Amino acid sequence: HSGEDKFGHVHIDTDWKIGLNYAEKIGLGTQNYDLIIVK
Repeated sequence: HSGEDKFGHVHIDTDWKIGLNYAEKIGLGTQNYDLIIVK
């Protein structure tokens, strides 16, 4: 299922978004992206 958090279903006690939010906060990048389809 597209857009479903498959990792969250397997590891229900782990909130992986915390790590991404912190990385963004300290300037390691952004969670915004553009999906480019290569043919």
